[in-house]
Amino acid sequence: MRKLIVLGVILAGVWGLGAFGVTRGVDATLNALRTEGWTIEGNPEIALSPALMGSTIGPLSAVSPAGWWRGETDTLSVGLRSLAPTTLQTTISAPATIGAANAPVTLTDGAITANLRVGVRANAPVRLFELSSARASLDGALPIKGWDQFEFEALEIADGQFALTGQLAQVPLSDQLRASIDPNGAHPSAIESIALVGSVTFDGPFSLADDTPRYLTQINIDTFTTTWGDVALAANGTLDIDTNGVPTGVVTFNITGANTIIDLLTETGAIPREVAPNYRAVVAGMTAADGSLALPITLRGGRMSVGFIPLGPAPIFR
Repeated sequence: MRKLIVLGVILAGVWGLGAFGVTRGVDATLNALRTEGWTIEGNPEIALSPALMGSTIGPLSAVSPAGWWRGETDTLSVGLRSLAPTTLQTTISAPATIGAANAPVTLTDGAITANLRVGVRANAPVRLFELSSARASLDGALPIKGWDQFEFEALEIADGQFALTGQLAQVPLSDQLRASIDPNGAHPSAIESIALVGSVTFDGPFSLADDTPRYLTQINIDTFTTTWGDVALAANGTLDIDTNGVPTGVVTFNITGANTIIDLLTETGAIPREVAPNYRAVVAGMTAADGSLALPITLRGGRMSVGFIPLGPAPIFR
């Protein structure tokens, strides 16, 4: 029994020192940002939890030097996970607002948790990044009125290369969005699922001890799927990105329920009713036996196209 008591005292000491160290680290980070011109209100306090050695800050507000970015929250917790001390966990709880000053996003309900795991090396290389949330809601520039579950993971599989997995379940459409794409309310009020499996490659590894900017060199989509009623979208493809951020490659979209999309576009007035039969005829000629419509989008020279049909400028990844 005495040995157990001694062991408990030692563990409690290590746990307390860990929380103290994280709190000092958070305080130093906030002060460094203030030195760089950030306006920050809020100071960390030690928070003791069986699962986390860390600190809480709240209320907290931060504004970037030029004022283009801002964030506010009532409660932000930062700490090392007790059973995985190389993993830094951050949780932001509602209400909270974050993003560009002219297009902020507000977390109105629930909480979002981020985990960052580093390797046991002097430069603290980033090995894993995770985001997760259950039954949270967003408003503002990105109105999502709740979801059942959100999970995203980026796992390092080579220097600068991360395997990606993500899923979002039961995402309700906002009233404004639903009115604009489904004015008759004939389709589900929520997107059933969104899922992603793929990888991204950067021009070098990430490290907490190195603030060198890293740029994308490749995006690979193994599978991207989303389902809304009888409309389903799947995509796959690979994009190679040059030193200017210009992508080259092909991403193929497979659409099920193309006629439903035409019906919705007709209802909203995006397609005149008198020409809708022409669109259906084109879709019928391009639809495979399984009912899917394949649209390979080619990105080359800063432009996008489907076959010889131009779609406009390609996104730039810089």
